[in-house]
Amino acid sequence: MDENLSKQLAYIIDTGTRTNPLPMRKGNSIRIGKVAVRLSKKGYILFDCVDSEQICLANSKVGALAIAKLYNADRDITKAQDQDKIYEKHDNDCIFYEYGIKNAKDIFKKDLAHVRLGVSEANRDKAYRFLEAIIFD
Repeated sequence: MDENLSKQLAYIIDTGTRTNPLPMRKGNSIRIGKVAVRLSKKGYILFDCVDSEQICLANSKVGALAIAKLYNADRDITKAQDQDKIYEKHDNDCIFYEYGIKNAKDIFKKDLAHVRLGVSEANRDKAYRFLEAIIFD
Protein backbone atom coordinates (compact mmCIF):
# COMPACT_ATOMS: atom_id res chain seq x y z
CA MET A 1 0.00 0.00 0.00
CA ASP A 2 2.76 2.49 0.95
CA GLU A 3 4.72 1.71 -2.21
CA ASN A 4 1.69 2.41 -4.40
CA LEU A 5 1.05 5.70 -2.59
CA SER A 6 4.71 6.64 -3.01
CA LYS A 7 4.52 5.99 -6.76
CA GLN A 8 1.35 8.07 -7.05
CA LEU A 9 2.97 10.97 -5.22
CA ALA A 10 6.07 10.76 -7.42
CA TYR A 11 3.85 10.81 -10.52
CA ILE A 12 1.91 13.86 -9.31
CA ILE A 13 5.13 15.76 -8.53
CA ASP A 14 6.70 14.78 -11.86
CA THR A 15 3.73 15.84 -14.00
CA GLY A 16 3.19 19.01 -11.97
CA THR A 17 6.78 20.20 -12.33
CA ARG A 18 6.68 19.64 -16.09
CA THR A 19 3.80 22.08 -16.51
CA ASN A 20 4.94 24.46 -13.74
CA PRO A 21 8.71 24.08 -13.27
CA LEU A 22 9.98 24.94 -9.81
CA PRO A 23 13.10 27.08 -9.40
CA MET A 24 16.10 25.12 -8.15
CA ARG A 25 19.44 26.51 -7.14
CA LYS A 26 22.26 24.65 -8.85
CA GLY A 27 25.77 26.00 -8.29
CA ASN A 28 25.84 29.74 -9.00
CA SER A 29 22.67 29.70 -11.10
CA ILE A 30 18.93 29.20 -10.72
CA ARG A 31 17.35 26.49 -12.90
CA ILE A 32 13.76 26.99 -13.96
CA GLY A 33 12.77 24.18 -16.28
CA LYS A 34 15.22 24.20 -19.17
CA VAL A 35 16.43 27.75 -18.40
CA ALA A 36 19.42 28.62 -16.23
CA VAL A 37 19.57 32.15 -14.78
CA ARG A 38 23.01 33.37 -13.73
CA LEU A 39 24.03 36.75 -12.28
CA SER A 40 26.87 38.51 -14.09
CA LYS A 41 28.38 41.99 -14.01
CA LYS A 42 26.09 43.05 -16.88
CA GLY A 43 22.86 41.63 -15.43
CA TYR A 44 21.12 38.26 -15.36
CA ILE A 45 22.07 35.91 -18.20
CA LEU A 46 19.34 33.50 -19.29
CA PHE A 47 20.64 30.33 -20.89
CA ASP A 48 18.71 27.51 -22.60
CA CYS A 49 20.31 24.32 -21.24
CA VAL A 50 18.64 22.04 -23.80
CA ASP A 51 19.69 23.98 -26.92
CA SER A 52 22.92 25.28 -25.33
CA GLU A 53 22.33 28.90 -26.31
CA GLN A 54 21.95 32.24 -24.57
CA ILE A 55 18.36 33.50 -24.57
CA CYS A 56 18.85 37.09 -23.45
CA LEU A 57 20.25 39.38 -20.77
CA ALA A 58 17.83 40.67 -18.12
CA ASN A 59 18.47 43.70 -15.93
CA SER A 60 16.56 42.61 -12.81
CA LYS A 61 15.91 39.34 -11.00
CA VAL A 62 12.14 39.71 -11.31
CA GLY A 63 12.57 40.34 -15.04
CA ALA A 64 14.80 37.29 -15.43
CA LEU A 65 12.29 35.06 -13.64
CA ALA A 66 9.38 36.37 -15.72
CA ILE A 67 11.30 35.89 -18.98
CA ALA A 68 12.31 32.37 -17.93
CA LYS A 69 8.71 31.43 -17.18
CA LEU A 70 7.49 32.73 -20.54
CA TYR A 71 10.36 31.04 -22.38
CA ASN A 72 9.61 27.69 -20.75
CA ALA A 73 5.97 28.04 -21.83
CA ASP A 74 7.08 28.85 -25.44
CA ARG A 75 5.45 32.28 -25.23
CA ASP A 76 6.67 35.64 -26.55
CA ILE A 77 9.20 37.27 -24.17
CA THR A 78 9.43 40.74 -25.76
CA LYS A 79 6.88 42.44 -23.46
CA ALA A 80 8.64 41.06 -20.39
CA GLN A 81 12.00 42.27 -21.76
CA ASP A 82 10.51 45.74 -22.39
CA GLN A 83 9.07 45.93 -18.86
CA ASP A 84 12.41 44.77 -17.45
CA LYS A 85 14.14 47.67 -19.22
CA ILE A 86 11.50 50.11 -17.92
CA TYR A 87 11.97 48.75 -14.40
CA GLU A 88 15.74 49.20 -14.58
CA LYS A 89 15.51 52.72 -16.03
CA HIS A 90 13.13 53.97 -13.33
CA ASP A 91 15.03 52.17 -10.57
CA ASN A 92 18.19 54.05 -11.63
CA ASP A 93 16.20 57.29 -11.87
CA CYS A 94 14.96 56.79 -8.29
CA ILE A 95 18.54 56.48 -7.06
CA PHE A 96 19.48 59.64 -8.96
CA TYR A 97 16.54 61.68 -7.62
CA GLU A 98 17.09 60.46 -4.03
CA TYR A 99 20.68 61.67 -4.30
CA GLY A 100 19.43 65.01 -5.67
CA ILE A 101 16.99 65.42 -2.78
CA LYS A 102 19.68 64.62 -0.24
CA ASN A 103 22.30 67.00 -1.67
CA ALA A 104 20.31 69.87 -3.21
CA LYS A 105 20.74 73.24 -1.57
CA ASP A 106 18.03 74.99 -3.59
CA ILE A 107 14.46 74.29 -2.39
CA PHE A 108 13.13 74.42 -5.97
CA LYS A 109 15.54 71.67 -7.05
CA LYS A 110 14.54 69.57 -4.03
CA ASP A 111 10.84 69.94 -4.81
CA LEU A 112 11.39 69.09 -8.46
CA ALA A 113 13.40 66.00 -7.50
CA HIS A 114 10.57 64.93 -5.14
CA VAL A 115 8.04 65.16 -7.96
CA ARG A 116 10.26 63.27 -10.40
CA LEU A 117 11.02 60.66 -7.74
CA GLY A 118 7.29 60.05 -7.27
CA VAL A 119 6.77 59.58 -11.01
CA SER A 120 9.73 57.22 -11.32
CA GLU A 121 8.64 55.18 -8.29
CA ALA A 122 5.15 54.80 -9.77
CA ASN A 123 6.53 53.68 -13.14
CA ARG A 124 9.04 51.31 -11.51
CA ASP A 125 6.32 49.76 -9.34
CA LYS A 126 4.00 49.37 -12.34
CA ALA A 127 6.70 47.50 -14.30
CA TYR A 128 7.48 45.35 -11.24
CA ARG A 129 3.80 44.42 -10.82
CA PHE A 130 3.60 43.49 -14.52
CA LEU A 131 6.61 41.18 -14.23
CA GLU A 132 5.38 39.76 -10.93
CA ALA A 133 2.00 38.97 -12.50
CA ILE A 134 3.77 36.91 -15.16
CA ILE A 135 5.67 34.96 -12.50
CA PHE A 136 2.62 34.21 -10.34
CA ASP A 137 0.13 33.74 -13.20
